[in-house]
Amino acid sequence: MGETIYCLNELKLQDGLEYIQNAIKKLKIPYSEIKVLNWDEYNYIPHTSFQMIFLNNGIYLSFQVIEIGVRGLILEDNGEVYKDSCVELFIDPDGNGTYYNFEFNCIGTTHHAYGISRYQRELSHKDILNTIIRKPSLGYSPVDITNQKVYWDLEVLIPCSALFRHTIDQLKSFYCNVYKCGGKDNYKHYLSWFPIESSKPDFHRPEFFKRCDVIPYLRENK
Repeated sequence: MGETIYCLNELKLQDGLEYIQNAIKKLKIPYSEIKVLNWDEYNYIPHTSFQMIFLNNGIYLSFQVIEIGVRGLILEDNGEVYKDSCVELFIDPDGNGTYYNFEFNCIGTTHHAYGISRYQRELSHKDILNTIIRKPSLGYSPVDITNQKVYWDLEVLIPCSALFRHTIDQLKSFYCNVYKCGGKDNYKHYLSWFPIESSKPDFHRPEFFKRCDVIPYLRENK
């Protein structure tokens, strides 16, 4: 058995982000922390937690971050959002080492691709990116704050169709890792949900993804 990811089949993307967000909040499903420090030279650990909930026809993500300084300057999707204050989901539906990366900066700009390695990626098209709903608490305009503690959060709805090299409505299990990166100077950081063993920061390491099992959320799961 892998990590448990809950599924709420009664919720679907067509319900809208606000309705889905409020329904999930009422259930008080706990957040998971992104806090694994894989490279000692980058030892700043901002508080970062996330929820990943499977819906009838998509994935709901919620990130909550408290960090010193925040940068969100990349405005164009499929740009270098990892250079900003960024949270990321890398997901391998088949467990064969070929994976999607969903990367979001703090103002909701997204980088999304599919492939077998960092260097062999197929970028998603604009029409796919436009189906990914993002709601950043900081808004959608550029932000650049230095040496000040900042709270920000991000809500995301990813339709199953955004897994564009697969035809699936639901996953029973998958492999993934979740990341937080960004920061400047002494606050630069590269954190993960699951550990990574490499000599330098590298999130494109599917061999360190861990299995997650999708199970229906029932009251007795609490």
